Amino acid sequence: MRFKKLIILIVIGLVLSLPSIAMADGGGPILLIFNIPIFLFGMVFILYEEWQVYRRMFKQISPCRAFADVAIVNITSTIVIGFGFPLLLAIVSGIGSELGGEIGDYIFALGTWVAGDNSPHANIAMIATVGWFIVTFFLTVYFEFLVLRKIWKKRESVSPDSLKKWSWAANLLSYATLILIFGLVLLFTTT
Repeated sequence: MRFKKLIILIVIGLVLSLPSIAMADGGGPILLIFNIPIFLFGMVFILYEEWQVYRRMFKQISPCRAFADVAIVNITSTIVIGFGFPLLLAIVSGIGSELGGEIGDYIFALGTWVAGDNSPHANIAMIATVGWFIVTFFLTVYFEFLVLRKIWKKRESVSPDSLKKWSWAANLLSYATLILIFGLVLLFTTT
């Protein structure tokens, strides 16, 4: 029961820490464009998909324990990679933009920031977003493998290769779902 309350509190904290909409007149990082409902909708699918892959690969674990493992792995990677990496990009691009001139504008755009309608390199910010999305995929695969390996150290022996295999399979499926959801949102919200 304590574990469930902790998970609920963590999820509520994550939801409350997200901006409702990350775009404002002053600009915002394109990596944070997703609003809370889309984040929650995507998270439900991600947890369900990765839980199903986990249950099929590690049949010796109960469904409840499998879900807890997947939740821990995903909450941890969301905090470190999902929030930490964009924060790092924001810091680097903020420092880089202080250089001023054309180089500062490029560094600002590479951090996926768009400063209103007058951004000189909005296209670079969009391209950088795709590039950083790919980078976060690989970071997530590796990070979730490390978290899962730590979880499994306390249990019976499982080969690191099977943990890596799960991380790759689960993240390929969940990132494909994110791309699909983002595509559907773009399809139905653009005129």
